[in-house]
Amino acid sequence: MPAPFPNDASLVLIGMRCVGKSTLATIAARTLKWKLVDEKALFEKATGYSVAQYIARFGRREYSSHQVAVLKTILEENQRRCVIVCSSSCVQTQAGRDLLRHYLPSLPVVHVMRDANALHTLLETKWDGDVMKVIRDQEPVYLSCSNRTFFNTDDAGAEAGAVFDAVTPSGERPTYQFLSLKHVEYDFLRFLSSVYGPLEKNRPLPRSLHFSLQLPFQDFKKCGPQLERLSCCADVLLVQVALLIEEYLAMSAGGSQWWEYVVDQLSYLRRHTKQPIVYHTAAAPSPLALDYFDLIRLGLRLGVDFVTVDLSQEETGIESVVKEKGHTKIIGWLHDEDPISTGGWGGEARLAAYNKAVGIGCDVVQLTQPAITPSCNAAAQSFAHLMTSTNPVPLAAYNTGRLGRPSICFNKTLSPVSHPDISTNAETVSIPQIHAALFASFTFERLRFFVMGANVDYSVAPVLHNSAFDIYGIPHVYSILQTDTLSTLDALMHDQDVGGLGLSSPFKTTILPRLDSMSDEARTIGAVNTILPIRSRTTSVFSTDEQRNRAGPVLGLYGENTDWQGIRSCISRHLSPANAVGPFSTALVLGAGGMARAAVYALLRQGIRTILIYNRTYDHALNLVSHFEAIQIQPKRTKISALRSPHEPWPNGLHLPTVIVNCSPTPGDRIRTGPIEIGRPKLEPAVPVPPAWLQSPTGGVYLELAYNSTLPSSELLRICSRPGWIGVTGLEIFIETASAQFEFWTGRRAPTYVMRSSLAHYLGQLQDTT
Repeated sequence: MPAPFPNDASLVLIGMRCVGKSTLATIAARTLKWKLVDEKALFEKATGYSVAQYIARFGRREYSSHQVAVLKTILEENQRRCVIVCSSSCVQTQAGRDLLRHYLPSLPVVHVMRDANALHTLLETKWDGDVMKVIRDQEPVYLSCSNRTFFNTDDAGAEAGAVFDAVTPSGERPTYQFLSLKHVEYDFLRFLSSVYGPLEKNRPLPRSLHFSLQLPFQDFKKCGPQLERLSCCADVLLVQVALLIEEYLAMSAGGSQWWEYVVDQLSYLRRHTKQPIVYHTAAAPSPLALDYFDLIRLGLRLGVDFVTVDLSQEETGIESVVKEKGHTKIIGWLHDEDPISTGGWGGEARLAAYNKAVGIGCDVVQLTQPAITPSCNAAAQSFAHLMTSTNPVPLAAYNTGRLGRPSICFNKTLSPVSHPDISTNAETVSIPQIHAALFASFTFERLRFFVMGANVDYSVAPVLHNSAFDIYGIPHVYSILQTDTLSTLDALMHDQDVGGLGLSSPFKTTILPRLDSMSDEARTIGAVNTILPIRSRTTSVFSTDEQRNRAGPVLGLYGENTDWQGIRSCISRHLSPANAVGPFSTALVLGAGGMARAAVYALLRQGIRTILIYNRTYDHALNLVSHFEAIQIQPKRTKISALRSPHEPWPNGLHLPTVIVNCSPTPGDRIRTGPIEIGRPKLEPAVPVPPAWLQSPTGGVYLELAYNSTLPSSELLRICSRPGWIGVTGLEIFIETASAQFEFWTGRRAPTYVMRSSLAHYLGQLQDTT
C-alpha cells in the first residue's frame, strides 16, 4: 500500500531474475544522486564467496539465512538516500518476505515486473522445468511484500532524426546511434516522480488539464503506433479500468492474474504516450467481485498521475486513499443521476459534494449531471465560477447527454473529449468541435501570426504552426513577414487581429527596448524570439492567459524566449543514460551570439555545471561569460569559461564534453529566394569541433542549430560516425522551439506528432518537385 514517503526515503527494488533491477537502480541512483547498494554484491564481499560457491560449500539453507541477515543490515543502515537492489532469492524465504514487509510503511519497495514471454526467453536456460509456471507463481509473492509496482517494458531503442527519412536517401542519412534504454529511463523517472515528486528533468504533469481524452480501448497494444496520433492534442488520457478487466476475462488468460494484465496495459500506454494518465474505476459491481478501494490502490501502486475516487463512497475510505496517495493526484468525482430531486447545480447537495471533496483533500473535483434543459449548461458554468473564485481546487462542472454538450465546450478542466477515429457517439464532443463553439461564440477570435526576420523567406514555421492550428480546429493563420526593419512592426501593431510574432535575426535583441514586459527566462538570456501582444491590464499581476486568442487594440508587447526550451528538450531526449547529467558533466558551446546565450541557459537548466565557450572572436566569448556571471543565476560550483583556441588541449581537471551545441552561423550568403534547400548542403557551421574535443569515452550529443537545409551537414555526419555520439540537426531543434511557441500563444498542448509529420510531408513534396 503506497504511503507518503519522505523525499529522501531509500528506494528498494525487488523482482525476479532478469527483470532489470540493476539497470533501473543505476538510472535511479544517477538521477537522484544517491548511493547504490547491491545486496548480492555486499553478500559476496562479506562472505568472500560467490553465491554459487557459498551454496556449494554451506548449503542453500545456510545461504538463505545469511542472505537475509545481510539484507537486514542493509535496510537498517541505509534508510535514507540509497537505492537498494535485492536479489530474487531474498523473497523466496518467509524470513526475507517478513523483513521486507516490516519496511513497507517507511520505504518504497518496488516490485519490478517484465513481460512474461521475454522473461521466459531469458530464464529458460537458467532454470529447469516449467518457467512460465514459476513466473505465474512468483509474481503474486513479490506483490505481497512490496508497495509499488513498475512494469519494465522492453526497449526497442529510440533513433534520432526520423523526420528527415522522407527526404534523405538511405545512403546519405547520418549513422545515428541508438539511444539504448532511453525509453526505459523516461518511464522509470516518470514513475519515480509519483514516489518522490516531480524530478527536475522529468515533469509529466501538463500546464493545462483542459482536455481529457476518453480511451474506450480494452487492449492498447492493438492500437500500436496510432496511440500517439490519436492522443496528441489531449492534456490527459482517461483509462477505464473496467474495460481492461472485461478484456482480461474475455481472453481467458491462462493462469495470469487480472492485475498483471492491467499493469501490462498501463505500462504500454505510458511507453507510447507522454500525457498524464487518469486511472478511472467506477463503483459499480465488478465482474471479479473486487473491492472498490483495492482497485483504486492498484492505481496508486502503479504511480499513475491521477486516480479518480467516487465521492458517494464512505468518507473514511476516501480519506484513507487520500492519505496513501503519495504524489499521485486524486480526482474526487460524482455523477448526479437525478438532479431534479437533488436541486441540480443550485441545490445544497451539489455544494456539499464539492465541499466534501475539498475537505477530504482531493486535488481536483469533477461534478456532473445529465442536462434536463438547455439552461442547465449556464447553471453549470455559474456553479464552477462561484466555486473556483473562492477556492483554488480546480473544478470540472459539466452536463452529460446531447443537451449537455455546450457545457463541455465551455468547461475549462478535464473536459471529456473523444476522437472521431475512435468514437462516433452523438453525446460526445471532439476538440475541433469545442474550438468551433469557442470561436463561434466570440470567446476566442481568429488571429494572424507571423515569423518576422531579414532572412525568413525559406522558413518552415508556417508548415508547423498551420498544421497544429488545423488539427485543433483553430482558424488562426501563420505567415512569413520578410523585413529588415522594426518599422514594419510599428505598422503591424495597429492591426487588431495580430496574435503573435516569431522573431528571427536581427530582431531578437533589438526588440528589447520596445517590450513592456518579458519572462524571467528571456530577461536572463537577454534575447526574445516570441512576442505576445498585450490586450488586457485588468489585474496587477500580468497573466498570459488573458492575452491569448483575443483580438483588439494592442496595449503593449510581452517577450518570451523558446529557443532555450527547444535546445534543452533535444538535449534531454537525445542524451543517452550513459551520459546522464552528473556533478562532473561538461558541455561545450560554439559561438557567442543570441543563440549561444539561449544554449548556455538551456545547459544550466539541464543541470550541467561546467560549460566552456569557444568563439572565433575570443572577446565575444568573454562577454558571454561575463553576462552570466553578472546575473548570478548559477548555483554554487558552476563554472562558465572561454577557450582561446581550437588548437589548445582540453583544460586539465575537466571531463571531456558530452554535450556540444554548435551555435556558429553558416558562412556566406544566407538569403534564400525560395523554400528550404533540398539536397546536399553547401554551407557548413563556421566553427568545426576539433577531434581532440570529441574524445569522451561514452560519446555524447551534438546539436547543430543551423537549419537551412534538409540534410545534415558533413560536420554532423563526421561527429555521428564516432562511437556513442548522437547528432541533432537544426530542424529537430526548431520543431521543439516551435512547439513551445504554439503552447505559449494558444495555451494548448503542442501536437508535435502532427507538426513533425506535416513537415516531413512538406519536405517530401519539395523533393519531388526538384
